Amino acid sequence: MKQAFIFFVLAALFWPINAKSETFEQVLKHPDPAQRYLIFLHGKNLEKTQEPQKQSPYGEYDLDGMIRFFEDQDLTVISQRRMRVEPHQYASRLVSNIRRLLRRGVPAPHVTVAGFGRGGYIALLTASSLADPRINYVLLAACGRNRNSRDYEYFLRRKRGVRLRGRILSVFDAGDLEAGSCKGAFAQAGNRITSQEFRLKSGQGHAVFYKTHPAWMLQVVQWAKQ
Repeated sequence: MKQAFIFFVLAALFWPINAKSETFEQVLKHPDPAQRYLIFLHGKNLEKTQEPQKQSPYGEYDLDGMIRFFEDQDLTVISQRRMRVEPHQYASRLVSNIRRLLRRGVPAPHVTVAGFGRGGYIALLTASSLADPRINYVLLAACGRNRNSRDYEYFLRRKRGVRLRGRILSVFDAGDLEAGSCKGAFAQAGNRITSQEFRLKSGQGHAVFYKTHPAWMLQVVQWAKQ
């Protein structure tokens, strides 16, 4: 089984990271309906900007390690190093690429969109735009609180949760000061979605999602394979 670390073709929206990669166009040439695809969206901390990168208080973000872990679990990982983007526009492009993958014969239940932080918020927007109840989603510290609450509060004010579809898992840490529960969005969706929420007690807060930590990574694998 070919283990691929794949980049979406989003012109001028990403830089490559230190791993072997294939374009999304290359994957579409030989999609495998039997394979499980994990679209993994990193957090805001890895977004490229024209400004000098600030060192995160949570340490180095181990994206390569995460990808290797998921590949070892027989998932084909689709990921990218994106530029600073507008989340709604990015989600729209992601929806288009997922639909292309489905048209090439990949079953919707074999597609999981998982994201951390801003990447998780993009996954939430994708779930409210794609409108396919068969797609899986994992929201990792995606629903902001305190200083990071603006996007999520806007989502709730606009009642975007009503448009949510899919199987959606939320994972956050009890000690996280930047993100918390997504139950507000789930409540708006009602019985239109299948949802679960898992509250970690790692003692590391937001930083647990910067590491290859089994507490959240196994949740992603199990959700993608159900």
